[in-house]
Formats: sequence, structure tokens, C-alpha cells
Amino acid sequence: MEAPILLPVLVKLLREKHAGVTDEAINKYILYWQSLRPHDRLPCPSCYVLHGNASPLRALPEKDGSEPIKCEICKEVFLIPVP
Repeated sequence: MEAPILLPVLVKLLREKHAGVTDEAINKYILYWQSLRPHDRLPCPSCYVLHGNASPLRALPEKDGSEPIKCEICKEVFLIPVP
């Protein structure tokens, strides 16, 4: 999945999974994401917002109409709907 399309989906999933996350923390994640170069690894939203770590995400094989991506550190899985 393309990184620009992925950001709003990850932010939405982050808000759903971690209801107490502040808008300020989410905005910092968005700014960090936007500062990445094309070859940089995409950061886990949970690790970044909750712990300040830019832990890498890894794409998994498509499953049941979703593209799962998994954090290599916290092991959280984000199911990205396939359009």
C-alpha cells in the first residue's frame, strides 16, 4: 500500500485502539511521518505516540480483504482494508 494513503488509515486505527491519545501526540506522529524520505521504514503509530519510538512496520501477506502490517517491536497488527 502507498505510504500517503496509509497515514490517514493508521491515524484512524490509532484513535480507535488508544482512545486516550492526545491530538498533540497524533500531530507529532503525522509531522514525523511527513518528514520521512521515500526509502525510510514506516513507523508504528502506537510505538511512536505511546513511547516515542520510531519502530518499523512490516507488511504481511493479504488476508481476508485486508493488508495487515505489523510492528517489529511491539508486535501490534494494523489491518488495512484493501480497496
